[in-house]
Amino acid sequence: MAAHVEPMMRKLFQKFDKKGFTEFGCETCHGANAESVDFHMPNGLPPLDEKDPVADAMGSDEDTAKFMVDEVLPLMTRLLSKTDEHGKPVTCFTCHPSG
Repeated sequence: MAAHVEPMMRKLFQKFDKKGFTEFGCETCHGANAESVDFHMPNGLPPLDEKDPVADAMGSDEDTAKFMVDEVLPLMTRLLSKTDEHGKPVTCFTCHPSG
């Protein structure tokens, strides 16, 4: 992941918000305690409504939600070969907990 996913995601996130993601790294998505939880996901990102995560995210920050749906989710799906490390389809809940 560090050699394959992180550089691509860093580039994408910095293109979206260079100032906000100058320090983009594994911890950005995996949390400050990433190593101690063996990079398990979800860990540290805000929870999303299980019934409609996109509408929930749009209500909080429409620009970021659109970025996540239109750019992050498709790239992550390609990088993970259409499934996460457990063989499940990549969704918002691959990275975010439901809440």
